[in-house]
Amino acid sequence: DDIIYDIKWQSELNSPIELKNNFIITSQRKEKYSCILPILQTTDTKSTETILLSDIEPLIEKLHSKKLCTYRLDPYWTYELFHGIHIRQYHENKIADKRVIHQEYFLGYYHSNNQDIITNTDNEQVLKIHHKTVNNRIIPMLPIRYTDGTACDINSNKPREVLVFYVCYENGNNGVINFQEVSSCQYEMTVASAWICELPEFNSL
Repeated sequence: DDIIYDIKWQSELNSPIELKNNFIITSQRKEKYSCILPILQTTDTKSTETILLSDIEPLIEKLHSKKLCTYRLDPYWTYELFHGIHIRQYHENKIADKRVIHQEYFLGYYHSNNQDIITNTDNEQVLKIHHKTVNNRIIPMLPIRYTDGTACDINSNKPREVLVFYVCYENGNNGVINFQEVSSCQYEMTVASAWICELPEFNSL
């Protein structure tokens, strides 16, 4: 069913509040809104830990061959991670017992040649392991990039992009445990997976 929100407008401010990293947009009704852009957040980039592409590639290909779809339901948006294909964000309503999608954005597509692959001193292709602190523990994560999403009109029409972090969880079923927009139309998604626990680099237990 449709959800109707009761919006209570506050009285007009006598003087505007100074906000950083914001811009003004005007609606078709000439209403002005001040939009605040999120400030870029980064993971730990000091680590030099890497993993051989030849070690991780077979596991990624096995995951992608299963054609799995994972969904995250937020109050307004639904996020669809089609592993190895795309990431989609959409909002749907139920009209006459039918689900109708009203808004839809593709946040990125998987391309094997668009990954953050580097060459080490032994002339081997490797991926850098990222780390995040969760509950005072440093957790290693595998980054997989999804690029070339729907153009972002508030970011000079640059394509949307998602960095998916796979984290080891023995009971994980490739579910999305976290999603955030770290800067305008740039996103991070964390996925709990059991398959990555096969690699000692990601098994932090």
